[in-house]
Amino acid sequence: MSLVNRGDVKLTDELSKYDVSSGAVGRLTVKQLLRNESHLYVRKQSIATIQNPRNKEYSNTLFKKGKGGMTDWVTADTFIKRIVIARATSKSYESTFEQELTNKFGLSNTRFFNARQTYTNDVASYDKKIVNNTRVQSKKLVIKKRSLNGNTLRMSLADIVLSLNGIEKNRLFDSKYTQYFEDYIEQSGVGSLNENVFTYNGNVAGQALAIKSNLDTQSTVVLITNYSDSDVSLTKHLSQLYRIL
Repeated sequence: MSLVNRGDVKLTDELSKYDVSSGAVGRLTVKQLLRNESHLYVRKQSIATIQNPRNKEYSNTLFKKGKGGMTDWVTADTFIKRIVIARATSKSYESTFEQELTNKFGLSNTRFFNARQTYTNDVASYDKKIVNNTRVQSKKLVIKKRSLNGNTLRMSLADIVLSLNGIEKNRLFDSKYTQYFEDYIEQSGVGSLNENVFTYNGNVAGQALAIKSNLDTQSTVVLITNYSDSDVSLTKHLSQLYRIL
């Protein structure tokens, strides 16, 4: 949306302009892509090929229709967006993300996950087991890149709030484009927007994240757990804390 706001990318551009031209893509436009209307999927084992910043080429046959619900396929919209961003800026997606978000918002603990590196400030995830009829933390989960299904962005809670606040205040794009952001939330399946209250719930690699934010007042609650316990409802605690605000 930042690139659209600057005119580097146009909503009416067809994806073929950015060398995304497989038969399955057809004449899909940037506007349709922003609203997640491609209905395209990519095989999980092909994700690394698309995400490799040194890989300038990829096979247009990677994207297929009609693969929804299959366990070894995931929605391709996110990956196609990355390709468009990289082609529009002549930089890697990661470099553009750093320039457009990390630097602009002053984020201090945001990066892309690398299974070969260890970061001491990372939050670890834990499995659970039953001891004396009580759920307790068990072994530490080893997060592998392939298990993330492309969700490799790692952010601290403070950076999540900073970035959300920046988007809400239109520091990335003009308010005339806000509808595309709202459409994405509604169609993503993990969030909702009701009377300017944004709610999000996500679960990746043993960590669950819940957000509730008022777009008018910028009152925001963010909760995260690194231990999955069905007896504890993040959504319930989120609503209780939000009411206090």
